Amino acid sequence: MIDIDKLIFKVLLLDGNSSMLLERKSRTKFHTIIIELTKIKYDIRYCSNKNCGCHPESSIKILLEDKDLCKFLKDEHLFETISALIEDYEPIVAKGIYEN
Repeated sequence: MIDIDKLIFKVLLLDGNSSMLLERKSRTKFHTIIIELTKIKYDIRYCSNKNCGCHPESSIKILLEDKDLCKFLKDEHLFETISALIEDYEPIVAKGIYEN
């Protein structure tokens, strides 16, 4: 099982330091990955359809199409962990999404 807290901690340590090596476009995508990982931690999804675009996992899949970002994540030994996280997940809808 992937420790999402540890993963978020690692990407946050890279933000503003190693991430400055990325081009602006890729760095923005890296920041978006941080946000999407946080959504994963808190199950921020609006439906239970595993392949829905509203899921943070779907957003990360699209972000990982950036070759420079993928290389950066591979160099930092995070690519495989993130890839595994977005491929093998339960589409749990956040508590409170449909509650008042």
